[in-house]
Amino acid sequence: MEGNVQEVKRVAVIGAGCAGLVALKECLEGNLQVVCFEKNNKIGGLWNIKDGKKDKDYKGPTVYPSLVMNTCKETSTCSDHPVQDDWPNFLPWSLFLEYLESYANRFQLRQHIKLNEEIVEVSRLDTERPNGRGWKVVHKNTTTGSESTDTFDAVIVASGFFTEEYWPAYKGMDMFTGTFSHSGSFFTAEEYKDKDILVVGGSYSAGDVATEIAVLSRNMFVSATHGFWVLPRLLDGYPHEAAYSTRIVNDVISIEDLRASLEEKVIKHVDPFEYGFNPARRFLRQSHMFNDEIWRLKRDGKVQVVPGIKEFTEDSVIFSDGSTHHIDHVIFCTGYKTKCSFLKDMQHDSAIDLNLYKHMFPVGVPWADDTLAFVGFWDSLGVYLPCMELQSRFIVSVLKTHPRYKRPESVEKTWLNSKFRQNLSSLTFSSFSLVIETLSLYKLSQLSMNIGGIETC
Repeated sequence: MEGNVQEVKRVAVIGAGCAGLVALKECLEGNLQVVCFEKNNKIGGLWNIKDGKKDKDYKGPTVYPSLVMNTCKETSTCSDHPVQDDWPNFLPWSLFLEYLESYANRFQLRQHIKLNEEIVEVSRLDTERPNGRGWKVVHKNTTTGSESTDTFDAVIVASGFFTEEYWPAYKGMDMFTGTFSHSGSFFTAEEYKDKDILVVGGSYSAGDVATEIAVLSRNMFVSATHGFWVLPRLLDGYPHEAAYSTRIVNDVISIEDLRASLEEKVIKHVDPFEYGFNPARRFLRQSHMFNDEIWRLKRDGKVQVVPGIKEFTEDSVIFSDGSTHHIDHVIFCTGYKTKCSFLKDMQHDSAIDLNLYKHMFPVGVPWADDTLAFVGFWDSLGVYLPCMELQSRFIVSVLKTHPRYKRPESVEKTWLNSKFRQNLSSLTFSSFSLVIETLSLYKLSQLSMNIGGIETC
């Protein structure tokens, strides 16, 4: 070892969902001693619902029984654990959970996971020394309430992008006699039968929730301030990833040309202006949803698209165009804030505030020393698991070659002083995910090159 840099041997992984399982497996492949902490009583993260029913003991948002993946099976799994050939192209939640469980079993991950252990605090043992003595991890048993403290050489945060529900505020909400909920607590449509429902949002969950409820509700309204694009799972008869997740597309075609090509294909399939979805900006510059039903329901009058909310009255909602509709219940499909409350020395309200270099290492936190890393803290057009897999391999490579790893000297100064970073404060919440969204194949290519040349990444 060089100087007083401490060798990384023992690693804590926070979370046993998609990102945590992949990070745990890659740490073990790198011959690191690793402990994975999961606050719930089972693995799988938000994909884990019990027998198709909401588990009252589960902490955090979960998928709903009707959920089907937006990306196809061939591009949604890890390189060393393919799915079964006879499974459908787009997996329902139950099969994807089965996949995660088989992944954990195949690579013998369960013995390294501590269930029912919630992380209370992660802090540097010595913030005065960049090459300090490791990390203190305080965790609480969610069954007994007892707290314990362990120390690790490094910490990988894989606790998920969806941590705290985002609730917008509108004038008159306090006088509204109807009810409110967030898509994070949505499960089935039965309770909304014969009611006037308003779904607020224009992305994935808004489309799923609206189309499921619309067949039972009296009226279904979807409100999106800037409209939305609708992207089908199949484009030209193939999974949509085939239109942009290929080497030739990413290596030869510019991002703007790719955006224009995709926009043309999407409009050919479902013209958003003809159906009244009315996106205010070009494709991929604002909210979009993967949905194969909403345009049919809109055509049949079962879904009505309305503009942004102006204010609430006692039993109705007034929209920005002056129209008013009676509403019984409002479901906010408005996303999440990404917060890691256990990182008490890093103030943040979103993934943007974490200032993550390559979406993995904190910038402007010298005492973190690249032994604090994050997996899965970005939004992607395309696949997630393969990106998480390569992120984890990159992080393990950094941890194992730590004395030689040098981040480009200009990175922190360029990022922290950039107009891009300074302008983030002017963005609306809904813009955050767009800022950190990246084409998955581009990210995969970059990560692959980084693993082969860590000193120059």
